[in-house]
Amino acid sequence: MPVFEDLATNHKPLYIAGGATQNSARVAQWQVNEPGAVTYTGAIGKDKFGETLKSAAAADGLTT
Repeated sequence: MPVFEDLATNHKPLYIAGGATQNSARVAQWQVNEPGAVTYTGAIGKDKFGETLKSAAAADGLTT
């Protein structure tokens, strides 16, 4: 959608994996503090936004 491209290009968003389940997984990973201890399973698009989400989850130590 053009609106997402505009936002990503012109407004420098901060991408953070989120949503109820992902937030819970991120907190659990933070508490355990052992990389790869928490796994999140779901579906993402095969586009740059999907890759961005996967990278954001990995940056928090989640296995995807």
